[in-house]
Parts: sequence; C-alpha cells; structure tokens
Amino acid sequence: MAIQPKIIRNPGLSPINPVNCGEEICASGHFYGPAERSHLLLHFVVSGTGEFQSPRGHFYPGPGDVFVIRPGEITRYQASAQDPWHYIWLGFQCQLPLPSVLNRDVVHLPQLEMLFRSCIAQPDITKGAQNYEIWLTGTIYHLLAQLSEAQSPEDPARERYVLPAVALM
Repeated sequence: MAIQPKIIRNPGLSPINPVNCGEEICASGHFYGPAERSHLLLHFVVSGTGEFQSPRGHFYPGPGDVFVIRPGEITRYQASAQDPWHYIWLGFQCQLPLPSVLNRDVVHLPQLEMLFRSCIAQPDITKGAQNYEIWLTGTIYHLLAQLSEAQSPEDPARERYVLPAVALM
C-alpha cells in the first residue's frame, strides 16, 4: 500500500535541500529500478525483507537497516515475496561532506526509526505548509548528526556475508 509521498519545492534554503520523502508498505515482490537518482536517497526498513542491488553488490536489508542510494548510481531494489518491506524514505541534495557511514550500502541503525517517522508525520507541503520544508531541512541536519555519531567501523563481513545468509534462511 503506497502512502502519498511528499514532494518538496526545494527553495535552496541551505546546503541541504529536501527532495522527497514518503512511506511504502510494499506489495509482495514490489520493485523499483534499475534507476539512477540525482540526489541522495535513504530508505529506513521498518519491517520485512528484500534485496538491494548497487554497483558494489547485492544486499538484504531488514528491520532497522538503512539502505543508501547515491546520486548517479544505478540501483535496483525488490521487496521479498514472503515478507515484503515496510520502509520510509528520505531524499535530499547535500553540498556538505557526508558522514563516512554513508559510504556503506546498508547500515544497521534501528535508533533512527523515530527520526524517519517524524519526516512523514509533518504537514504536507502541497497543502501550503511552507514551514514544512524548513522543518524537514532541520531534520536532515539532525539525521546527519546521528549518522556522524554512528561512524564507528562496522564489520564489513556483516554486509557481505551475514545479511545474505540470514536472508536465505
């Protein structure tokens, strides 16, 4: 079940400009791509499983994971047929240095769920809530601060071996 995404007008208020955000309770096997994005796009997985393909390989994000789609990369993702994803996404342009944790394709950060949920809980800008975009820009700064705190190195074997093994089980 798709929930109406919020499309942002992008007035260029700061070096961070929100592009879109939304929530998807995916149908079995729902997929997107292959596609290329012009902005950074983060998907927070609330529940379910699926496969994410990037130029660096195949990954199997699950609850509490964020999968990262970088500008200019061709990616594809597909929800599981048995246990499809429910995710919240946030897309934005950023002219600031990004936290190095975003160099990974999948990051396990369950503590970010409430921050992602807050992005979609605010008034829809298409109904004249111009302050929403300013608020969302602040939320993205908060998200980047949280991601900077999470920069401790994670075992890369988790992404490459453990996540695919868990998905197969």
